[in-house]
Amino acid sequence: MLIIALVVQIGEELQGGRCINMSNSSNDAILNSMGEKGGKVVTAAASTGKYCCIVAITDIVITSVVGNITGISSLTVSAGGVLPGTFTTVTLASGTAILYNK
Repeated sequence: MLIIALVVQIGEELQGGRCINMSNSSNDAILNSMGEKGGKVVTAAASTGKYCCIVAITDIVITSVVGNITGISSLTVSAGGVLPGTFTTVTLASGTAILYNK
């Protein structure tokens, strides 16, 4: 009996009997969701960069964002709250948050 073992690494898929790399966007989404690309802790101020998620460490008040979510103005997010999206500017009036890099 012949046993064939095939190991497919994360970021690869089997297609036509061959392993091929998945798109970078799939890999980026996985890395972003795990915080692999890092981030920064911010307090009441404006922060600019490329962010994929805002996580409230304490209760925060977001006065404005520039990104793919519109209508955020004076939004209060309780500690532990998470706002996924794509942001280039995040302004906090109060509180502490982590902005995860995209």
